[in-house]
Amino acid sequence: MSPGRRLRVAMVYRDFNCSGSIPASFVSRSERLAQDQDVTAMCSGATRRPTDAPLAFETVEPLIRGRGRLSYALETGSFAVRARRAIRRRRHEFDVVHGVGFATPDADLVTVNAVRPAEIAHYFDHVEPEARLRRRLTPLLRPQSAVVLSIERSLFRSRPYCITHSGAIADELVRHYGIPRESIEPIPVGVDTRRFAGRPGGRAVTRSRLQLASDAFVVLFVGDDFERKGLDRAIKALARLDCDAELLVVGGGNPTRFEALARALPPGRRVRFLGHVSGSELPDIYSAADATVLPSRQDSWGHPVLESLAAGRPILVSEFTGAHEVVAHGHDGFVLDREGAPEQITRILDRLAGDRDARAEIGRHGRETASNYDSAVLYGRFRKAHHTAYERRLDAARV
Repeated sequence: MSPGRRLRVAMVYRDFNCSGSIPASFVSRSERLAQDQDVTAMCSGATRRPTDAPLAFETVEPLIRGRGRLSYALETGSFAVRARRAIRRRRHEFDVVHGVGFATPDADLVTVNAVRPAEIAHYFDHVEPEARLRRRLTPLLRPQSAVVLSIERSLFRSRPYCITHSGAIADELVRHYGIPRESIEPIPVGVDTRRFAGRPGGRAVTRSRLQLASDAFVVLFVGDDFERKGLDRAIKALARLDCDAELLVVGGGNPTRFEALARALPPGRRVRFLGHVSGSELPDIYSAADATVLPSRQDSWGHPVLESLAAGRPILVSEFTGAHEVVAHGHDGFVLDREGAPEQITRILDRLAGDRDARAEIGRHGRETASNYDSAVLYGRFRKAHHTAYERRLDAARV
């Protein structure tokens, strides 16, 4: 098959919007793919954002929506069932069905954001190792896990071609579901390096707007799930610093518990909760910072890692974050042991606070690293994966 042939692709995921990193990636990849393939996005119409991309849509609504344990399980499961029906009804219209995560149990190509058995094992190995009974009862206590496990088993039984964010997820697919290594293509979620390089004067303007002194040491935290992303450890590290510093927190998480930690900080240490920041504003926030911290206890990728590198800001990232794979410790950032203890975060931040030249050098290396993961660079591999999935489908039909 000619690589220039236009494919008819169904992209399947619940939400076509930017409410989180996974739906935002679904939107950006679908819109880009639609420039040279015929793309139909199968998603909910209730939360769908407008787009100028040449996309077609197939509306698939979950039975209900909710974030409670049972309601979220029903949302996840009902969308997958209804998406499967829509795919089977229109199967003849598509060359490739591309499911994102556990959106559907029928797909030729899957973007695997995480592997649920590995997530469960990680949590109970590293967060609650003594909770042996709860570990065994997880499918009962957390219905959404039971639903996801069921979808994954059905999905991976057919041995689809898989895109993963990281090598670690590829290893988990092999270990837990027996997916052959040659059926997995690690393609990280890229970054728009030009956008995050910042605009001239953006640092000074943003610092002025946020009332930050030009010489203040500013640390940035970006993430919605404050608990899982380790905001508490970032605040505790701030308390131990030898210098005055400010922590900017970007994200729509619930700040209540963390505001209490912030109020207990010693004089000269301050936490500012900025809430949700639009994509257009975010590069300026990075430019206003001196370093970024992401001490996640569990994170399949971690978009702030490449964003920080592209902005030329040293990143401190836990080894439990998938994107730590792109960081060379001490060269373009720092990989924290395990989830990142406050003491280790403090030691690194103290060094960066006291050495402006080191920050600049690490930042230069970071930009070089980010250039290898530019979205435009990675798109060719993403596009090719669809052709590979189609060729595999044709080969299977000939058998």
